Amino acid sequence: MAATESGVRGFRTAHRLKKAQHDENLVVTPLGYRRKERIVRVKRGHLVRRKKNGWLVLNEARAVVNDIVPSPGAGVALSSSWVSYAEIANTTNDPFSLVSSTWTVPPLPQANVGQTIYLFNSLQHAVPGGQPDYILQPVLLYGQYPTPNGELSSNGGWEVASFWVPLDPNLPVFVSESPTPVMPGTRLVATIKLLQEGNDTGGWSYEFGFEGYPGSRLEMDDLPPMALCDLTLEMYGVNDSSELPAIASTTFESNLVVMKSGAKSSAFIGGGQCQAQCRPGPGGTSTVDLIYPT
Repeated sequence: MAATESGVRGFRTAHRLKKAQHDENLVVTPLGYRRKERIVRVKRGHLVRRKKNGWLVLNEARAVVNDIVPSPGAGVALSSSWVSYAEIANTTNDPFSLVSSTWTVPPLPQANVGQTIYLFNSLQHAVPGGQPDYILQPVLLYGQYPTPNGELSSNGGWEVASFWVPLDPNLPVFVSESPTPVMPGTRLVATIKLLQEGNDTGGWSYEFGFEGYPGSRLEMDDLPPMALCDLTLEMYGVNDSSELPAIASTTFESNLVVMKSGAKSSAFIGGGQCQAQCRPGPGGTSTVDLIYPT
């Protein structure tokens, strides 16, 4: 399966994105800045279910605790900076069942100037040849994270969390309850798993997060099958190489992509301003180097 350049146009505008200083209603996400009222924190063990006219958040007993209906509002310019990425496009009717990637937490950037850096694997839903509707992603992040009151927090180090971000800026952004700090040199395994068919709209259920970090997990129900699998280095507010880890690349190893039929795919194609380097690995896996700018 080959990647197509048209597949994720909405996620690949490489530039330095900065928050408008006069607009305090914006928070940063892996798809650029969004209005703080769109951020929805999902407690550990809760489930987000898509319905025909919105979303339900269900607690551990699967009782409704939040019924979210989309409301129009002032939009935000959609932009993000995928500096280095690799992609598999699924053009079949055999949906992604499992995505698993292993990588090592990089050193801290030499300088902290308020920049935000994301490293993640992900799945996206997209109409063939069009832009994606949304992206679900377990994320290793350095920088800012939306807090319950919509402000930005940062512990000055690397953290793990999960995001569901829609293309439409007027729709909610679902994030795991709280980021978990991780130390440089820690080995991470990020997984995205297809659980079952949906209950309301005939879609699929996915669970995603980092193994050993239960607070990083999200579960989304009744989603359509995913069409794109990506491994990505994304960043905001970086103006100099000193604001990045002092390494040439972060290597995603043992990348396992399994379809519902059991078939495996390792045909990642590299892209980005700093084009990712892809090579086959053992047992139907792949290895991808995500390259930092210099």
